[in-house]
Amino acid sequence: MKRAYSKQTLPAVWLPVMCLTVLLLSSCGGGSSVSELIPLSDGNKYVYFNSKGEIAVEPEMDVTETSLFRDGLAMVEITTEYGSGYGFLNMKGEVAIEAKYMHATTFNDGLAWVVENGGAPKAINRKGEEVFSLPEAETVLMFTEGLAAFSKKDGDGNPRFGYVDKKGKVVIEPLYAMALPFSNGLAAVSTGDKYGYINRKGEMVIPEQFGYAAFFTDGGLAVAGMSEDKQGVIDKKGTFVLNPKYKSVTIDGNEFLVEENDKMGVVDKNGKTVIPMDFKMLIPFFGGKYSMASMDGKKYGIIDRKGKFTVNPQFDLGLCFIDGVAVVFSGKQVGIVDTEGKYVVNPRYEMMSMDLTTAYAPVSGYPSAESDWVDMDAIVSAIVGNESGGAFRGVSASSTYSAVKAIHPKISSGYYGSTYTSGDDVPLSGDVYITSVAFTFDGPTAKREYDYFERKYTTVELDPAVKTAAYEIRFRSNRAQNKSDEIGGAVSSAINSRYTDGSAAFDVSSTGSSVKIKVNYQPKNRQEP
Repeated sequence: MKRAYSKQTLPAVWLPVMCLTVLLLSSCGGGSSVSELIPLSDGNKYVYFNSKGEIAVEPEMDVTETSLFRDGLAMVEITTEYGSGYGFLNMKGEVAIEAKYMHATTFNDGLAWVVENGGAPKAINRKGEEVFSLPEAETVLMFTEGLAAFSKKDGDGNPRFGYVDKKGKVVIEPLYAMALPFSNGLAAVSTGDKYGYINRKGEMVIPEQFGYAAFFTDGGLAVAGMSEDKQGVIDKKGTFVLNPKYKSVTIDGNEFLVEENDKMGVVDKNGKTVIPMDFKMLIPFFGGKYSMASMDGKKYGIIDRKGKFTVNPQFDLGLCFIDGVAVVFSGKQVGIVDTEGKYVVNPRYEMMSMDLTTAYAPVSGYPSAESDWVDMDAIVSAIVGNESGGAFRGVSASSTYSAVKAIHPKISSGYYGSTYTSGDDVPLSGDVYITSVAFTFDGPTAKREYDYFERKYTTVELDPAVKTAAYEIRFRSNRAQNKSDEIGGAVSSAINSRYTDGSAAFDVSSTGSSVKIKVNYQPKNRQEP
């Protein structure tokens, strides 16, 4: 099952370096609600290790994808011979909430978002009970500090973000082109191409001035910059405490891990070097005594707070230390080592949870979910209309060329042929539009006549009756595109129930992401030419 919230779909400001996990044990938001257990998979199922290398949780079923345990539950994908779905596992390895969802976020603040097939996002509690749903939402982000960002489309079909509280009340209207979850009372938002920060009342307390903006830490600092590759650190007044001159910055307690000229090191708040810029890759310490680093980006070792290797580079990848242990790769195999570089879990596993390597933020590696709900009634109504008496979209068997042209002004006339196309993208609703219409008539819609007084030919439009119409209807929403077959069936049923006078025959078909409607007008008193 493909997740709707892969890294490719997330805003760039959510993807700094790596290792959310250690942040959860320090000052940036996860807190004690996040377990230190490390999920690894042998390719078939996940198990959860403690810092001693012992299996602390072994699910009673095959788990093919998982998060960390958050609020005592892990979001998991369970695959069976009948398909797969997302649900939640408790720390006994038991299914606590049935794996029946096509999308889900992890729990935070006691709530998680879930989406059933064909459904809108709904917030559930740890018992799996629905607290509220959000039918208007396109995308929802996990709750932080009692609020969750969500997006809905504006009148032009563009996503706009706002925030709801834990009861489902919209407390900040969806006005923003981009928005991040709240952290330390502030959230980065953008109405255009610059970011600023709002408070929980929706007041812009730091003006939109940054080309890059990330989350505030509990220490009141956030990475921001004039552009994505010119980053620094600001305080809650929006003042730079570290000049925005670095390619990347990660806040590491009272120090800053920085990248410049493709090299990484650590500086203090005055910009003074703490660890020289000697490393191709450097993982933050986040309050610990040791971290992983690489001189060439190929082999990783363990360094101390002075930047000295205590374990020589020998791992193909090393992540953050969690409770004194770190996930490492040896070739394509995954294991866990302690601060002395000794394996507590041998490298014989094939996969780890993406929750271990996501962007540093007060959110998980599964922070968002997309709606699968389509307002079928609204789409069908937009396409079929509310007319009666044999007229479809204003055209009936008695309509002539002039009447059709009044509806589709760009329709072309012709001397010989009988097919005339309007290429207008006619909007029917926020998600639905007619991309093209082709008409045929009982005869030519124009002829040439010679004006003897003016001594030139002129074009005279004729007014034959309409014979056929062919509409191609498309959808801006990916969800609607994916449901074109279902929409086509609903449109066909609506047409057949409404147009029963025999003056027109309809053929409805779906082709990929569009619906096509062919209308053959059949007046009883008209002879075929």
